[in-house]
Amino acid sequence: MTRLLTIRDVQRIIQQTGIEACFQSLVDSLEKDFSHWHDFQKMPRIANHFPHGVIELMPICGKDYYAYKYVNGHPYNPQKNKLTVIATGMLADIETGYPVLISEMTLLTALRT
Repeated sequence: MTRLLTIRDVQRIIQQTGIEACFQSLVDSLEKDFSHWHDFQKMPRIANHFPHGVIELMPICGKDYYAYKYVNGHPYNPQKNKLTVIATGMLADIETGYPVLISEMTLLTALRT
C-alpha cells in the first residue's frame, strides 16, 4: 500500500518532534547517505525551462529503492497568489516497482535549503 504524506502530515511531524530534532535527523540522514554516495545510481537533474519558469525532475536509486523529486521554480507565481516553488516526491520499491511513499516536499525542500 502506498502512503501519502501531505503538508499537514509534515507540519505535524515537525511540531511533534521539534524543529531542532528534525534538523538533526535531516543532517544525520544526509551524512549517512553521502557516506554511501558511491552506492547510488545517480544522474543529473532533468530540467525543462520555459519563459515563465523551470520544472525539474531529480531521480536517484539505491539497491532497494528508487526515488525522485519533482520541483518547480516559477518566479512570477506570487503575482498570481501562488508559491514560487512547489515540490513532490515518490519512493518506490525496486523489486516490485510499487510506490511506497508519495510525499509533499515543498516544506522539506525549504528546510533542506
